[in-house]
Amino acid sequence: MRTNNATETIPVYIKGTDKVLQAEPAPGNHLNSLKREIIDAARAAIQNASTLAIETIADLMQNSENDICRLNAAKEILTMAGITKAQFIGSDSVEVLRKEREQRALWDI
Repeated sequence: MRTNNATETIPVYIKGTDKVLQAEPAPGNHLNSLKREIIDAARAAIQNASTLAIETIADLMQNSENDICRLNAAKEILTMAGITKAQFIGSDSVEVLRKEREQRALWDI
């Protein structure tokens, strides 16, 4: 006798027969159900707290009187958005950059 996980039962047979005397609830089902409820409640609480955290950081970025605090809040928001420090490609040397430009010009001809 099987039903879905939330109401799964274990059959109790009459000794020596195939007849079911009674069906007892499976011992882990209630605990699994409670565990799922706790996890769902925790997930909802974390989502609510993360929204408040982002709003707090945005408020600090806009309204703080401390420049360092505003700067750090702005950096944190950019990091959360996936925007990170620029990664330079190529050289910082003007001479090397000119040679690279000349090479590209030759390929374009």
